[in-house]
Amino acid sequence: MRAVAGGDGTQSWDRAEALADQARTVSRRAGIEESYATPLVSAVRARTAMYRADLHAVHQELPSAQRLRPLLTSALPYLAVQARLELARVRLALADTAGARTLMREVDDLLRHRPGLGTLVGEARTLRAQLSKDAGRASPARRR
Repeated sequence: MRAVAGGDGTQSWDRAEALADQARTVSRRAGIEESYATPLVSAVRARTAMYRADLHAVHQELPSAQRLRPLLTSALPYLAVQARLELARVRLALADTAGARTLMREVDDLLRHRPGLGTLVGEARTLRAQLSKDAGRASPARRR
């Protein structure tokens, strides 16, 4: 997702989607559809669906990512943090601030145990700041 986050426009989103689809295909062929890689693949697919404004696809991807998230521990810190950051971004885009905060608490816990995760530390900081800004906004239920 780094290319997507960097903002090359539609081409980057298309590339991210193609790579996530390829990863899902490889997992299925290998018979490991529910592996430690699934939450990140599903999170990327959810983010690309969000970019396309395909909420149905977003909601199809989130359950497997959420359900398999516990597989991602500090034993796989880069994958664990990246998947949670991507899921938190989706939750924020869905105006689910509580869900994004839960994921960020998990990220913070992982970073306490594994602080040397390079650019992921900065990404977490940026997302945390965005969450702080969103704190005063009304929840979707209050906006009606």
